[in-house]
Amino acid sequence: MTLPAPADRRATDRTLVAAAGCAIFAWALFRTAWMCDDAFITLRTIDNFVHGYGLRWNVDERVQAFTHPLWLFVLTPFYAVTREPYVTTLAVQAALAIATIWLLLRHAAATANQAWFVVAVLVSSKAFVDFSTSGLENPLTHLLIVLFFLAWRSDRWRGNRTGVLTLLASCIVLSRPDLAVLVAPVLVSVWLTDRFSGRAILAGAVPFAAWEAFSLVYYGSLVPNTALAKLSTGVPASALVVQGWHYLTATYALDPMTILLLAGSLVLLAIAYGTPGRLMALGALLHVVFVLRSGGDFMSGRFLTAPLLWTIAGVVGLPLLRRAESRRRFAVAAALIAAIGLIITDAPPLISPATFGSVSPTYVRGVIDERQFYYPTMGLLRRLGFAPMDRDSLALAGDEARRTPQPPKTVNVVGVFGYYAGPALHIVDREALCDPFLARLPAKPDWRPGHFQREVPEEYLKSLREHTNAIADPQQHALYDDVRLATQAPIWSDGRLGAIWRLTLGR
Repeated sequence: MTLPAPADRRATDRTLVAAAGCAIFAWALFRTAWMCDDAFITLRTIDNFVHGYGLRWNVDERVQAFTHPLWLFVLTPFYAVTREPYVTTLAVQAALAIATIWLLLRHAAATANQAWFVVAVLVSSKAFVDFSTSGLENPLTHLLIVLFFLAWRSDRWRGNRTGVLTLLASCIVLSRPDLAVLVAPVLVSVWLTDRFSGRAILAGAVPFAAWEAFSLVYYGSLVPNTALAKLSTGVPASALVVQGWHYLTATYALDPMTILLLAGSLVLLAIAYGTPGRLMALGALLHVVFVLRSGGDFMSGRFLTAPLLWTIAGVVGLPLLRRAESRRRFAVAAALIAAIGLIITDAPPLISPATFGSVSPTYVRGVIDERQFYYPTMGLLRRLGFAPMDRDSLALAGDEARRTPQPPKTVNVVGVFGYYAGPALHIVDREALCDPFLARLPAKPDWRPGHFQREVPEEYLKSLREHTNAIADPQQHALYDDVRLATQAPIWSDGRLGAIWRLTLGR
């Protein structure tokens, strides 16, 4: 009898481990799957698009109320078939997440022990598991990041690596723009070290360039309205940096494994993996710096899942630590990480109960465990009957608004309410994520991360009701004229290009 070659045995081992790892991660997803309110902002746009109103949040104005156009386009065809938001979104996200884990375990990890290390890390990170569902773009960005890493390290793409990596980087940016800094060091290094090809770079950048051209013509803006609402607030940079630091410390308090694993893998890449490791570590560090500078977020760990995945891919996928004793160290590290994660994490993903969220979450410096907040109404185990499901007051209020025609309505939490309120109601978002006029006004002093509320002038509401410009303040009057031209007038209207130019320059 002919025995399998060692290389064949190793490949078989990795395949078996990859299958087992995917099953373990799927179990964690099943126990934690949920949806957050922000996901329904995108779903309202998709619902309007599917029903023929265009890519709009309020159907009477063109506003990009989503940060992630690629995620919107990935989800749209599935929603167009089902016309159902909850199960459809979770199913698409679960498929993306499992595909990501499979690629990491089967194609990035070089040994079975390294694959087990990846499984231990990712199921120990509460943030990574939580935001592998939630309705947000994270699972798509995770998949694209792994594809980018594999294309960078694979010999298959050596001949056209510049074009392939530029294309994947374009897709990453279209999924989440701030992730450009994560892959930038590797991408620039490839541009400089491979045979430079401007044509390949331009070809790879086509998706991003095409979306920017469409966005400028259709929405009248090169950036999403969400960016204006969160980055053009008038809040001093120093205050944002302080809050960004609070975001990191609060995430450590709520989800210590994510911070520890990210910091450890980043340091390991920087000191032990040569130039490729330092390039990856630099990208992860730049992304963390961006998170600090922008004030972080209110959802614990949400902005750290991408750099965590990126650094872990480097730790197991770059050519180092291949000796037998090093492979054993990965096995020991996997066991320790899994054990420590179960001990120090509140409701670890693998054993998260159906009753999760029964105790109201505590804000830590304005940061919260978002899954704990929404799980009682939008947790999968709750909806399957494993524990009582709380009354979803936002959905009920939206249904009531749909049945009762109303004038423009000012709302604080717009996602679930807006989706169920339907297309007839014009919603004024106090936090300006979906409002092109308020997004260009300074935020109120009592802001918190991710929530920069604006004062809503009564004259603005009157203008919306009467389809006129009743704003008395000269500067705001001129601003609203330009906003109306850019977002409500026909695309090729006289004067619209000038209005877009003034809004782009902030005049």
